[in-house]
Amino acid sequence: MNFLSKVFFPLIFILANTSFAVLALFFGVWLSDAAGNVVDGERIGYSTAAANALSDITNFHTIVPYLAIAFIVMIFGYFESFSNRYQYGENQTLRNSLRDENQAHGTSKRAYFDTLEEALRLFFTANSNWFDQTCRITVYREEKGQEGKLKKIFRHSTYKAYAESGRFRIPNDKGVVGECWTGPGTAEKKVETHEELSDLNQSYIEECQDAGSELSMPSKHIVARAFDDLDSGRRVAVIVIESTEIGRIDVDQFDALCATEQHTLLRLLKHRGLLDEEFSPDLKEDEE
Repeated sequence: MNFLSKVFFPLIFILANTSFAVLALFFGVWLSDAAGNVVDGERIGYSTAAANALSDITNFHTIVPYLAIAFIVMIFGYFESFSNRYQYGENQTLRNSLRDENQAHGTSKRAYFDTLEEALRLFFTANSNWFDQTCRITVYREEKGQEGKLKKIFRHSTYKAYAESGRFRIPNDKGVVGECWTGPGTAEKKVETHEELSDLNQSYIEECQDAGSELSMPSKHIVARAFDDLDSGRRVAVIVIESTEIGRIDVDQFDALCATEQHTLLRLLKHRGLLDEEFSPDLKEDEE
C-alpha cells in the first residue's frame, strides 16, 4: 500500500496530466479538421463537430475516449493530492500538539525535580536545629551502567563553598559511604586528630585517582545512612551528613526523623533519583 501511495499513484497522476495536455492539443487540431467537413451540403461548425465526437465517446478510433480517460485519471489524481495534503495538515497539527504537550510535560517534570530538591532541603533542615554552616548533607544513588559507582543527586549546605563543591561520583565500596552501602546501612566516623584528617584526605585522593585533589570540606564527623525500598528491598540511596565539628550532628534526632517520616523520605529519594536519571543520564562503562 505504501508503494502505491508513494510511487504508483503519483506516477500515474503525472502521466495523466501529461497525456491530457498532449491529447487536448491533438483534439484541438482534430476538432479543427472535423469542423471543416461538409455534411449534407452544409459545412459543420465547431459545436456540431464536438457534439458528434462526444456522442460517439466509446469509439476508440477517435481521440475523444482517450482524452476522457486522461481527464478522469487527472481529476482522481487532484482529489488524491488534495486528500493527502489534508491528511498531512491533520498529522502536522497532531505532531505540533504532541510536541507542545511533551514540552509542557517536560517543563512540569523539571519543575517537580526542582521542587523535590527544595522538599529534601526542608525535610533535612527544617526540624534540625543543629544544622548550621559547618554541616553539609549529600544524597547519592547507584549509577546504572557504572558498576560500583554512586552518583550525587542532592547536596545542601548553608555555606556556599561546601554546597558547590564535593564529589559528584564516588565508589560504593570505599570509605564511610562504602561501609554503609555494602554493609548494614549505617556508618559513622569521627576524625579527632590532624593525622586522621590527613589519612582521610589521602584515602580520598586514592579513591579519585587524582593526586591534585583535596577534600572540599575538612569533615571531622561523617554519618552515612542507606535506605531501601520497602517493597522490593532494593537499595535506593545513601545519605551522608558531614560536619567540620565533632558533636555538631545530632545523630539520634536525624535517625528519629528518618524513622518517623520514612515513607515520605523514600518517596522523595525515589522520585528525585528517577528524574535525575532522565535529566542527567548515567554514563556507560565505555564512556567513563
